[in-house]
Parts: sequence; structure tokens; C-alpha cells
Amino acid sequence: MAKKNVKAKVEDVEKECFVIMPIDRSPKQHPSINFEQIYQELILPIVEGYKKKYYKNKGIYFYKCKLAEPIAPGFILENILDRLANEDNIVIADITDNNPNVFFELGIRFCFRSNGTILICQTTKDKKLPRLPFDVASIKVIPYSPYLTKKDVAEFKREIQQCIDSLEHNPKKDDSPIYLLNVGKLKETIEKLPKLEQENESLKKYIIEKLEKPNL
Repeated sequence: MAKKNVKAKVEDVEKECFVIMPIDRSPKQHPSINFEQIYQELILPIVEGYKKKYYKNKGIYFYKCKLAEPIAPGFILENILDRLANEDNIVIADITDNNPNVFFELGIRFCFRSNGTILICQTTKDKKLPRLPFDVASIKVIPYSPYLTKKDVAEFKREIQQCIDSLEHNPKKDDSPIYLLNVGKLKETIEKLPKLEQENESLKKYIIEKLEKPNL
């Protein structure tokens, strides 16, 4: 009896784009525009409009945006930390105005994840990037105009989707300066983690056995 060819079911894959940015206020350079508007009218539709075919064009990667919610001073919600540490998502960080909360969360992301982080920043009135802090001056930053003209939106869309494409094609390419510079020999530490976890499990098992059967 001839065997039937059973085709593997290919499902669409939903990923998350976590967005960290100043919220509930307007940028210094453009006081008439609110960051919430930038998120709703620029970032969200561009990211959620991204779709990438895979596995012989039978499945699609796509992203859902999640905006970091306002938090009380000195307190970070557990779900924000989880999302910053998540290796399966991407993070877009808007560093406009050098907002301290954004940079704090960006630092956490760079520590937890070696890649998957995209920096963006509003341009000044003459459509140039403002002077950035020394620590991020060497990192690629995608500029965007808050005036949201068709030309501005199209250019920003092209840049963002190129970055996402690059992350999909090179998922192990580092973009965190901590990993790129191997600060504190972090790469070697990360590589040892599976072995350390295995050793810890063996030690835990040994201790439990001794406690249950002390005469052995």
C-alpha cells in the first residue's frame, strides 16, 4: 500500500516588538507633538505592517507592538523586565531628549540581550539628528521626523523594515555594545551557562539524595 505524503503544517509566527520611549509628554524640539501620537501614527503601523514569508512562502513572520506603560519612579514592573530580557522579541528604543527612563531600560536590554535592539531618534527642526550622548554616538540610530509627511514616513518605514530584515537573517549578530566589546568576558560566561546549570542540577540531586538517605 502506497504511503501518503503528509505535508507539514506551516503556521504564521507572531513575534513581539516592545517599544520604550518617553510618554505622556511632548519632545523639547517639537512641543506641539506628543510621543503617543508618534507611537500610534508612525511606529505601530509600520512595525505591524511588516510581514516576511518563510518556509517556501507558506508561512509569515509578523510583529505585534507593545508600548512600555508608565511606571512609578524607582520601580520597574516585572513584565517590563521580562520583555526587555526576551530573546524572541525586538525592542525599539526612542532616545529622543535623552530621557533617563528610556536609557535605563535600554541599558537593561543591552545587558540581557546581545541583539534585537533598534534605536530611533527625532530629528531637529533642520531635519538632522541632535547631538547624542557619547555612550550611544557609535551605535546606529534611525532618525525620524515628527511631522509625519508621506516622504518622512516612507523613509522611516524603509529603514525600520530593513533593520527587522537584518535581524531575521542574522539573528545571532550582536548589536549590544556590552556583547560587542565582551565587557567582563560576558560572552564566555553566557557560553558556560548550560554547563553551570547542568552542574547545579547534579549538585542539587546529590544533596537531596543525601538528605533522604544520609547513610548512603
